[in-house]
Amino acid sequence: GSDDDAAAAAAAVARAHALAQHQYEDLIALGRFILLMACDAQAQLQKLAQAIELVGQRFGPDMRALLVFLLTPKPTHPSIEDVVAMIGARMLAEADRERRVVDRLEASLSRELDNGRVARTLIKLGFINERPEFANDARWSETGDRYLLKLFRDYLFHQRYADGRPVLDMGHVIDSINKLDVGVSERIVLMSPDESALLVVTYRDLKRAADDVLRELRQYRGAGAAIGHHGHHHHQAHHHHQQPQQLGHHGHRQPSYGGAAAYRG
Repeated sequence: GSDDDAAAAAAAVARAHALAQHQYEDLIALGRFILLMACDAQAQLQKLAQAIELVGQRFGPDMRALLVFLLTPKPTHPSIEDVVAMIGARMLAEADRERRVVDRLEASLSRELDNGRVARTLIKLGFINERPEFANDARWSETGDRYLLKLFRDYLFHQRYADGRPVLDMGHVIDSINKLDVGVSERIVLMSPDESALLVVTYRDLKRAADDVLRELRQYRGAGAAIGHHGHHHHQAHHHHQQPQQLGHHGHRQPSYGGAAAYRG
């Protein structure tokens, strides 16, 4: 009946009052904790007013006002929303500093990821290029997709200028490796060491070839095992005897190399 309802209401009010009291005690404890950390000596808490003034001198009037608010008795219990309103500006400044730290960390992580991608792709090519023998085939690395990847290795590292000087362009190497890792559709021209054949391929072709050859290496089970020959793609071959530096956009002379022409389609 009505007596039960009144008792339930009174109990609810009591619980709410107790909760508010506990929350207020938490705010006082927060104030004492801040004061303790700022003073770095528990003995200072024995002289509350002096400790608060010391904190104000060290950390500014905003910190002093916060401690006075937390540690001064009040007729009504303040809430955490009141505390947040007092330190809102500092919270925004701290959030901005945290955002800048996260941005720096993300930039560093991005660089490490890029470095890892370059290293991983170069290691894959190292497993394939110039392998002296595989599955009792001494010319394994000189045929099929393996030969194509050898020419790409030359395209990366063995270019030379028209006067014979070697091209030592790390930007070219890293840019090409990243395109290979992604498998973009951009075309390049690879040239045989004797300059008798040109192969027009895309980075997507090269990526597929590298993946297929690595799969072949992983699937090898020793002498007598059946080895699948993967990735014999059809590439457009042009048999020319032109000097590679004559290839390029709008007739510009490009660096040449003993393996792949420095032409980009």
